[in-house]
Amino acid sequence: MMKRFIVRLACICFFLFAYTALVQAENNASAAGTAQLTLAPATLSAGTNATLSFDLVNSLSVTALQFDVILPEGLSVNTIINEDEEEVPAITLTDRKKSSHWLSCNEQEDGSYMVVLLSMKNQALSGTSGALVNMKVSVASTV
Repeated sequence: MMKRFIVRLACICFFLFAYTALVQAENNASAAGTAQLTLAPATLSAGTNATLSFDLVNSLSVTALQFDVILPEGLSVNTIINEDEEEVPAITLTDRKKSSHWLSCNEQEDGSYMVVLLSMKNQALSGTSGALVNMKVSVASTV
């Protein structure tokens, strides 16, 4: 019970470090509006795998964004093999993306992950709310 509470608390602290940048309003760089990226609530148990969902609620068109992810101790990002047969972090886009959007995720020297999403055609993401990025993580058995 205490372990679940600690993991929940760590996840709450975790999303505080996520921030949104490079938000652009379509056809009007000074348009009023908001875009908020949050980590969806999740209950994680020691020794398991889970998917963390980053949700975007936006009242303006978003074509690109960047955020950093700092995982609390005991959580680690899983890896997958991409189309080029490279091992990469298991961080993927949801169906809110357009065909021109691509995602880049790199682990930084400090252990954080920089996530960048953009469209080379400057296309806005679909919709105004919902899951945008999913991250598959492992929870250590000692958490």
